[in-house]
Amino acid sequence: MTDWGVHLLDYGLLGMNSPVPKTISALSGRFAYNDLYEETPDTLYLI
Repeated sequence: MTDWGVHLLDYGLLGMNSPVPKTISALSGRFAYNDLYEETPDTLYLI
């Protein structure tokens, strides 16, 4: 999912009259490819 993918899901949630979450939590890190010099995490856990 790219940067815009998350925002496109908003339309589906609006169409279903889904309630908006009150809190979210995320944890990420670089665990799979430690030898790459990139800032983007390769693992994301979202609650």
